[in-house]
Amino acid sequence: MNADEDENVEEQIQALGKAIKLLWSLSFKDRFPSREIVVSLFEEDDGELFVTVYEDEK
Repeated sequence: MNADEDENVEEQIQALGKAIKLLWSLSFKDRFPSREIVVSLFEEDDGELFVTVYEDEK
């Protein structure tokens, strides 16, 4: 990522995570319209951000 030293890297990582979640959600919905694929973000106590993908079996 291009960032100035003054910019908040954590905010950029959060924004990137949200963008990935949105794009992957749209992509899975387009490619697998009959399946319920969930893309979620979570942050651990140490600040690590994770993107998880799974199929919801409703």
